[in-house]
Amino acid sequence: MPSWRFWERDDKANEPAEAAAATSGRFKVRPRSDLRNPSAADPARAEQVARLRARREAALFDVQQSELAKQPANPWRERVALIEQTMAIVVSDLEALTHEHGVPGHPLPTTPVEELNAEEGPPPVVTFQIGGERFRFEEDLDWAERGSQIARSDLQLRHGDTFALLPDTFPEQQRTALAAHLSGSLFMFATDIRDRMLAGDPLPHDVTLADLAKPAATEGGWLDWAGHSPAAQERGWRRHDLEAERNRLLAERDGELEEQARWVERRPVALRRLRDVDNEFAALEGSE
Repeated sequence: MPSWRFWERDDKANEPAEAAAATSGRFKVRPRSDLRNPSAADPARAEQVARLRARREAALFDVQQSELAKQPANPWRERVALIEQTMAIVVSDLEALTHEHGVPGHPLPTTPVEELNAEEGPPPVVTFQIGGERFRFEEDLDWAERGSQIARSDLQLRHGDTFALLPDTFPEQQRTALAAHLSGSLFMFATDIRDRMLAGDPLPHDVTLADLAKPAATEGGWLDWAGHSPAAQERGWRRHDLEAERNRLLAERDGELEEQARWVERRPVALRRLRDVDNEFAALEGSE
């Protein structure tokens, strides 16, 4: 799910100087234009005026933002509306995913798995044959400095073509999906054989090709050797992503509302700061 962040503000749009110029008349608070530039001969006074002007611009910006936050139509509410529109799409996708069911895959023939063999190695090797296709899975060697194998690694397919297992009569629209499923199921099967061999457990018998891809009536597609549904797992990943996106949007919406509320609460303080700065300006002008 892509992150829909088109409501995000441009931070430059909220800079005090630009906001003061754009909205100076909206809230009946205008920048002061009656302040005389101090003489260059009095640098201390010039520095004091510059500091007061900067403080007034900051205070004026806060007043304008707090007044804007009180309006029924404001940037925070606009962003919240966009977030909620996106959130509605995510919730709709989650609801649709709840009712989504796949089509069961076409069954495979009961071609026996023959010549099943497992060797401890190193490296461990698992071989078997299905129909006329022979498969070989083997671990990559992982040696320690002293020459002993220190870690189990995943088996790697060294020989065997999954597409060769598909009957010619198999539905064309399912061939690619089934081949991908069988690749994973054969890996699960070979891994199970290796682990049983290393643990000293008996190997399975009377295994057929149909056992590696049983049609999944509810989840759709096929079940692998371990009885898992890759289709259901894929839907679980999608659900996780959608729920994470919904939670992110909820947090972002709440953040916008909290920020709006903070601006409203800051209004009395901002007005007092603006009055204090104007009083200091008046005292400075009166001292001339």
